[in-house]
Formats: sequence, structure tokens, C-alpha cells
Amino acid sequence: MAQWSRADRTIYTKIVYYGPAFGGKTTNLVALHRITDPQQRQQLLTIKTADDRTLFFDLLPFDLGDILGYRVAMKLYTVPGQVRYDTTRQIVLSGADAVVFVADSAPGRREQNRWARQNLQINLKARGLDPTQVPIVYQINKQDLQGADSPAEVANSLGVDPGEVFGSIATEGTGVMETFVETSRRMIRRLVDLADARTRKEIDASELDSQIDACFAPYLERTINTASGPPEAGDSAIVLDNGDLLQDSLEAGLRLGEKLSAESSRAIRLEREAEALRRMSESLRQIGANFDQRAIIDAALTLASEILEAPVASLVSNAPNGRLQIDRVHGGKHDPLIGWKAGSALLHRMQSTTTPCVVANIASECGATAPPEVRDALRGVMSVPVEAEENRRMVVYSSQPDGQFDQEDVRFLATLAGHLGVGLEKARTYEELALHREQLEKTVESRTSQLCEANRELQDLAQTKERFLAGVSHEMKTPLTAILSAAVCLRDYPTKAAERKEMVDSVILSCQTLQSLLDNLFRLTDEQQVGVGSEAGETTTAEVILQAIELAGCSRQSIALPKRKIKLKVDGPRLTRALANLIDNAVKFSDDPQIQIEIKKGRLRFGNEAVPGVSISVLDRGPGVPAEDRERIFQPFEQGGDPMTSKPRGIGLGLHESRMIARRHGGVLECLDRKGGGCEMRLSLPLEPAVRPEPIEVPVGA
Repeated sequence: MAQWSRADRTIYTKIVYYGPAFGGKTTNLVALHRITDPQQRQQLLTIKTADDRTLFFDLLPFDLGDILGYRVAMKLYTVPGQVRYDTTRQIVLSGADAVVFVADSAPGRREQNRWARQNLQINLKARGLDPTQVPIVYQINKQDLQGADSPAEVANSLGVDPGEVFGSIATEGTGVMETFVETSRRMIRRLVDLADARTRKEIDASELDSQIDACFAPYLERTINTASGPPEAGDSAIVLDNGDLLQDSLEAGLRLGEKLSAESSRAIRLEREAEALRRMSESLRQIGANFDQRAIIDAALTLASEILEAPVASLVSNAPNGRLQIDRVHGGKHDPLIGWKAGSALLHRMQSTTTPCVVANIASECGATAPPEVRDALRGVMSVPVEAEENRRMVVYSSQPDGQFDQEDVRFLATLAGHLGVGLEKARTYEELALHREQLEKTVESRTSQLCEANRELQDLAQTKERFLAGVSHEMKTPLTAILSAAVCLRDYPTKAAERKEMVDSVILSCQTLQSLLDNLFRLTDEQQVGVGSEAGETTTAEVILQAIELAGCSRQSIALPKRKIKLKVDGPRLTRALANLIDNAVKFSDDPQIQIEIKKGRLRFGNEAVPGVSISVLDRGPGVPAEDRERIFQPFEQGGDPMTSKPRGIGLGLHESRMIARRHGGVLECLDRKGGGCEMRLSLPLEPAVRPEPIEVPVGA
């Protein structure tokens, strides 16, 4: 009877084809086999004698598919039709879930049909089956014979309803599938009715027929071409020639045992291959997110060694100099064939091929030169290509005394090598992408830095513009206001001569202030242009200092002058202007009217070089300059002091101009703290400066 397996959701069923001898039972199974399994994945097993079509039974495994959540697995049997095999018929009929009675419609066969039907009833009861409950479907075969009885005539002779029989020509496949579908339908309905309450609750009977139709639809639509006449016994047939039933049964058992042994070996091999593929899949899954070439190679070599039971597995490639290069080895410190002449030559020959290569016996191939550790431990070697372009190959070794590689081993290693090649290509692609990404990040970082620097420069320029507009606006409005006020008074009000003189003097002073402001702006522009007339001349520190004091409009008595006099080769007018700016700046911010000027001579450092030079320092006792502002005050239009309370006169170009002149002479100008309070502006120059007539670029904020 049918078995219900809830563990794997499968129904195991049995259908028996019954009928008179030579009625077409085996032919039905052959036709079903061709229709349902055109690729011949399953075997139709037949045990027969040279004269009889079936000695014991025919067996066809058939997987119907899923019906309402259960897989229906069928076994289709036939029984021998001869009288002497009645015991066999009973054994085969045992546990049948449905029966297909194949009647012979050939002329003169009605009596054999009736006898076979009576025998079916008797044998069903003998095996504990109720003939009224077991589904029995009648097929009237051989309708293609001349003078054959019609299906109705055969049905009437058997005492069954003519409307429920199926006419067929089994040799052509006609009616075979229809009979099988109806038998399966009745059987499944009965099995559902007989199932326990829990199983019946899981199955919707209203959907049962539609599910069965859906499962059989592909087979009903499939057309086949079968040769007329009974099918010949194929490779799956066991043919016995002896007439002794006992001996025949023993021979059949022996032949079945041989087939079972062959199938068991095949199953073991398939199980081994499946396990290898499973482990390979697991290994690939584990290294799927790994882009380390060494880890990928190690995983592949480990898997090859374990599955093929190889004591050593290695990855070999060709070095640029043409010699062999062992990339990785699993199971040893080095490849066994490397290091001795015949072994290296064998590995070279295997490496030069483009297809898998197997050497069954290393000792026979290489002669007596094999070292003991190779000769005593290893027997064969197999090599398969991994990457054609890189000329890499996987090499595995079999162990002594009987290790060998068969075709399945070659196929497995070739598959593994293919996966390894894909993994290595993936790793190389990842490394290239990582390198490009790193270069791109550096480029982006560099461009970003440049953009940030340009943005800072733009912001500095914007601030410089704002300072320029604010300073010039303030410095110009004051004298202009004085000029305008004096002019209005002179025009609109009667004044005395002394008052008119005072107003005119005010106008002249304001005009001079404006003139000085414009001169400073024009001078800054000139310093940034080509220095026409910028030639070094002979002078002394004393001359420059005195001229600077006069240019700054200061009294000599308010400045402590140095006694030392040093010769200079400089652009005198420009250096005088630079020093005058420093003196004027000191006077503006000093609380003590006494300004001091110092001169020092010696080796001074300009950039990375120390050369003879001289420094002129202007020292005051003012509030000093905070450390964070000592570079800011040299920017154009920047001024010290609080612009809200003590804004000095001027527009903030003096120190900027002085630093430009110092740099034109190859020197430096820096702001330092003075010991005891105050500020020191130190202008340092090399004694032989190279005065630059070309324009100089002074970065904003430098």
C-alpha cells in the first residue's frame, strides 16, 4: 500500500500492469518510459527469458511531481503472463495501489483475457486486497491488428462497462498515456480518501483533479515515434536462457546483485562528486568577499588536497626568465618535482601543455633518479591549467602504493581550477580598482587642496579690497571735508586776511595729505611693476638712515642714531623709503618719543643659506604687536591698533611696501618683541644683494 512520508512530503505508490501473456504489458512500460523520460535518466528493468517477455517483472520508477504539496513517486510493475509464474504474479501484485488490466484484442484471445481477469481477482484476494476497492482500469490493446475485436466487444466479454475502457496500440504509444493518467487519477483519489484525518485536512479535494491535470499536461502533449512490433530488450534487460525456474531465479538474483553493485558504485562516486562540489561551493562562499590572492589560492589547494586525498598540491607558473615558479604549496615546503633534473623536466613538459595532464607513475616516467622522499611517498601526478594567459597550473600528487587519478578526478580538478582562475582574476581586478581609487583619492585631495587654497586667496583678496575701500574712503574723506569746508567759508562768508590765510593753509595741508595718499598708492603699484631704474648703487647705512628720517618728517633729536657706518650696495631710494616707513610706523605707535635705530653686521641666514649681511632695526617703546598679528600687519591695507578707538593715520601700506623692498633686495623684514617692552622692526639684507628689476609676486597674507 501507499506510504505517506511527511518528513520529505512524499507519497510512495505502486501501479501493477496485469493481463494475459503477450498482451502488451511490457510494451506499455516501454512506451511510458519513452514518453516520460526521453533522456533515459531512469532505467526500465526487465527480467526475461529468451522466449518469454517477462520472467519475473518489469520495473519503471516514475516521479510525477508535486500534487497539493506532496511529491508523488510511483513504481510501475508488470507481471509475467505465463501460468507457471503465478507465484511471481502474486508477489508483484502485493501492495498494489492500482491495477491496469491490459487485454489482448487479437482474434481468438477472449478466453485468455477472461482467464487473466479471473486470475487477477483471485490473486488480489490472496494478497489481502479487495478487488472492489483497488482501482482497476481496463486497456484494450493491439487495436491495429487486422480483425481485432473492438474495445466494446472485449469489454462485454470481460463483463465491464464499455464506456470505461481505453483502446490502445502500445507499440505506437496510442492510448498508453491516457490509460496511465486515468489510473493515476483514480489511485490518488482513493489514497486521499484512505489517508488519516490530518492528511485529508491538508489536501483540498476540489483542487485535486486540476493538480493532476497540470502534472500530466506536458506528457500528454509530447509526441513520440515508436517502431511497430515489440520493443527489443535494451541494456536494462536481464535475459536468462535456462528453463529451470529455480536456477533462473538464482541467476536473476545474481544479475540483480551485479546491477545493484554497479549502481551502488555509481551512487558512491556521485555522492563523492556531490560532496566535492558542496565543499567547493562552501569554500567559494567563504572566500566570496575575500580579494586576497593568497587566501583564494590556499583555499583551492586545500580543497583539492582533501577531496582528491592528495598529500601535496601546488600552484605552478612560468617566471619571466622561463624557469618554473612555485607560487604556493599545500602539504609540503616545496613542490616534489622541483629540485631534481628529471622531476623538473617532467613538470616543464606538463606545464607546456594546454590541457589536463596525468602521469600514472612518477618513478616509471622519471626512472631511478627520483629521490627517496618522492619514490617512497608519491605515485602519480595530475596537472590542469588555471589561467592560460598567466600560464598557471594546479598540480596534485597521489600517494603510494595505489594512488591514482581517474576521469572524474580530472573533471573535478579542472572545475576547481576554473573557479580558482575566476577568483584570481576577481582579486586582480579588485587590486587594480583599489589602486585607481587610491590615485583618484589623491588627485581629488590635491584638487580639493588647490581649490581650498584658491578659495582662501579669494577670501583674502576680498578682505584686502574691503580694507582698501574702508581705509581709502576714510583717509580721503577727512582732507576733502576740510577742503570743502574752507572753500564754502571763503565763498559765502566775509573773512579777515588772517582767517583767509588759515583756511588756505588748511586747504593746502589737506591737499598735501591727499597727495601723500595717492603717492603711496602709486608707489605700491610701481613696486609691483617692472622696476625701471632699479639699480644698486654705493651708499652707507648712515646716509640711508638720515635720508629716511628726513623723508619720514621726524626730528633727528627724537631718534637715537647708531655710530657705526657700513657700506651698502643697494637701491638707495627704495631702501630709504622702506626705512622711512618703519620710522614713521614707530613714531605713530610709540608712547616714548625716543626712537632707536641699531645696526648689526655678520653672517645672517636668508632662507637655507647663511651669508654676510647687515640688519637695520628700528626700535620703539610702543605697545608691541601680538604674536598672532605679526604677519597680518604686513598685508596691504592692514593697520595695527584698534580701528574703533585709536585708528592711526594712513591706509596701511607702509609695512607692506617695506617688506616688498626688502624682498627685492634678497632680504627679509620681520617684527620682533623688544626686550623691556615695545617692538623691533628688523630689516636684514645681504651685503651683496641681487636687486631684482623684475616684478615680484608677494602672496596676499605672506
